[in-house]
Amino acid sequence: MTDKALQELYGLDRDQRPPGLLSTLLHLLLRHATAVVAVMAVLTAGSAYLASQLELVTDFSQLIPETARSVTDQREGEPYLGNTSLLVVVVEAAGEGAGERARQAVAALSERLAADPAFDFVLHRFDRDFFERNALLYLSTEQLEDLYRRLDDRVSARVLAETGLFVDLTEGLDDDDDDDEPEPDILDPEVFRSLYFADRSEMETGEYLTDEAGTTYLLLARPVAPPVDIENNRALLKRVQDHVAALALTERYGPGIEVGFSGNYWSTVEENDAVKRDLSKAGLISAGLLVLAVLFYFRRLRALLFVFVPLLAGVVIMMGYVKLAVGHLNTITGFCFALFMGLSIDFAIHFLARYDEERGRERSVFDALLLTYRQTGRASISAAATSSVGFLALMAADFEGFREFGIIAGGGIVICLVVIAVLLPAIIALSVRFVRERRFALFTPEHASTLRQPSRTRAVVAVGVVLIALLGWRATQVQWEDDFRNLRGGTAANLEIAERVQGIMGRSTQPAVRIANTLGEAAALAQACNDERDARQGTTTVQLCLSLADFLPEDQADKLTVIGRIKALLSEQRLELVEDDGKRKELVRLRDQAPTAPLTEADLPQEIVMGFVGAGGGKYLMKAYPVASTWLASNNIRFADELMQGDDVSSSDIGPIGSSMIMADLMRVMKRDSRDIMLIAVVAVFAVLLILFRSVTRALACYVPVLVSVSCALGAMEILGMRLGLFNMIVLPSLVGLGVDNNIHLFHRYTIEGRGSWPYTIKTTGAACLMAAVTTMAGFAGLLVASHRGLSTIGDLAILGIATATAISLVLVPAAMSLVERRVRGTGFGVLPRHEFAGNRDDSADASLQSR
Repeated sequence: MTDKALQELYGLDRDQRPPGLLSTLLHLLLRHATAVVAVMAVLTAGSAYLASQLELVTDFSQLIPETARSVTDQREGEPYLGNTSLLVVVVEAAGEGAGERARQAVAALSERLAADPAFDFVLHRFDRDFFERNALLYLSTEQLEDLYRRLDDRVSARVLAETGLFVDLTEGLDDDDDDDEPEPDILDPEVFRSLYFADRSEMETGEYLTDEAGTTYLLLARPVAPPVDIENNRALLKRVQDHVAALALTERYGPGIEVGFSGNYWSTVEENDAVKRDLSKAGLISAGLLVLAVLFYFRRLRALLFVFVPLLAGVVIMMGYVKLAVGHLNTITGFCFALFMGLSIDFAIHFLARYDEERGRERSVFDALLLTYRQTGRASISAAATSSVGFLALMAADFEGFREFGIIAGGGIVICLVVIAVLLPAIIALSVRFVRERRFALFTPEHASTLRQPSRTRAVVAVGVVLIALLGWRATQVQWEDDFRNLRGGTAANLEIAERVQGIMGRSTQPAVRIANTLGEAAALAQACNDERDARQGTTTVQLCLSLADFLPEDQADKLTVIGRIKALLSEQRLELVEDDGKRKELVRLRDQAPTAPLTEADLPQEIVMGFVGAGGGKYLMKAYPVASTWLASNNIRFADELMQGDDVSSSDIGPIGSSMIMADLMRVMKRDSRDIMLIAVVAVFAVLLILFRSVTRALACYVPVLVSVSCALGAMEILGMRLGLFNMIVLPSLVGLGVDNNIHLFHRYTIEGRGSWPYTIKTTGAACLMAAVTTMAGFAGLLVASHRGLSTIGDLAILGIATATAISLVLVPAAMSLVERRVRGTGFGVLPRHEFAGNRDDSADASLQSR
């Protein structure tokens, strides 16, 4: 464009433009607006490609430091453990004959999955025949001796038929001795159930994994591949669903048959999908609210162009930065797109509002932009610096969720500010070229005479102090969210299925595992664990500790001696004395199935051996089952502590392995880091304010309301029944940086306008601050409707914190400062400006345009 055209459109005059670097850069942006937009478009497109490669990681174990004991033990133990995760298939039937139809359906599905090479182990029915064949070995030596004595007494007396010997085994063989404890019938199936897991009543199980009604059956399938890749898990579930569809269960076994899933393979996919759905929904809701807010505030469609084109470009470029700096998103950082829509729009709103204000004073495009950038731009840089420092404080955390969020937010907010600052003038320049710009009659200093100084400031301050004291007291009572069920994604129905599965299994599906070099060492670990459990009595968190040795009978040599005597006692000649054919057959079966050799590891059923022998067969496993729900963080911590405090008789340096250990470390790291990073954020942001204001008193005046607002937000949380947790904890240090933004803009404008300018400052910059707060809350508002309860807690606390900070900044701070103005002469230790507010400050503004 020619110099004349530039002069007419923008007021640019190469010879008369104000000196300084900012003036030169702005001159170049307006002159070469088309090239600037083209370059930014290419940069945005490249960043969009990078952002499309981002993956979402929902595994909590990847959010704690690699040096954590649970992580190092897990990493070192994986080669010996192999894949310990199971896909649990739940088959349920309703209606007539539901139990039998469900049993047939689960058997058919089990047969089909067993033939699928994607699975190396499938179980729907336990081998009870093994324990029935070897039932005598699972009796104690004392029981066997007593059985032999009773048999010998009755056989010798030749009264087998009259006494009903075999039936009487459950009632006692001596009718005259009523005080003897009845001998349980070893042929009763319920007895074999109690003996199935090495005579541990806590581990009772039946032939099938089914509920009490017998209408729901479980199928346990162990895939070859561990559940570490979301897409592999998704493909595996699709594979099983295809098997279910191919079986046509409802057609073959009648209506009312439903198939569900549980376990790590299902939960990881469900969690990932829930987060993605929620983030997409949150982004759309936030974008819609932002559009409405901008239209309401600026009242013209062109404002959407000025605000959202730089905003979207900045956010997309920021997402490209995320790919380069971090490489992925996690459950906590996944909402950063919606977050930065709300945060970055503040810069565009402050810039455009001030630009409109200056254009309303009949300034040229160039002069309006220059004044905006020299005054509002300085405040925006200060606000971005404090926010960025507040976010970067999170990088000091060991918890990866905090650290990665600090990297993303700390750098992202600076990127967004730079993109908006560069692209907004170029878009305004192009707009002016093609569409005539309409001037807006905004509030100007000429209207200052119509403003009155705020009244009843004492009452406002008094009420504010009372509310702050009340909320501050309630803030000390905020509690931690201990139940992970309140922080999960997915539906309540799927959570209900998971709890039903655990109820049917009779124990936790996520035990802690210890690795042993020998079977004897595994047995010693289990014994030590059970001893520790017994010593704690009612305070223990351990239900049971098991090793493969617990499934092998003890004192087999002594038992086999007694069993041999029983077999000899039940000779053919003696059994001929039994006239009842049924009883004789039972006694023959008892004699013929009596074991003649000790049981070894090789004799045990496959489903037991595979659960207690490591991958490749080189190691043995001891499993500790928690007695309480592992959904509660406190239970995980107590369970992990108890396992670490028992006698360690292992020759391995690898400690207990399992999700409970990881979740315990996760909570420990998060609680420690939340305290540390909050302190770091508070100190770091105050240090930035000292550098910006070069005055301790002014920095405190700007900063103390922020700290008060955070305390009030916590108090309001407690009143509303909200809790701090794994997800919303990240909001607190962020509120320190975000809350100070409004105060920086207000104090900067107040310093420029002078004493007595609070009404005017609130009407102009305060209105923009309110709008910025509304748009920031809109950025978080989409999370309020998230089905993922952890994400929704982020939106709850963020909106509450921003609303509290805004109310204090726009109501309590001006009232308090007005009181200070009336009572303090001079600058009040640097808090108050030296000059008085004048109705029209165009002269000083013009001087600002000519300064460097």
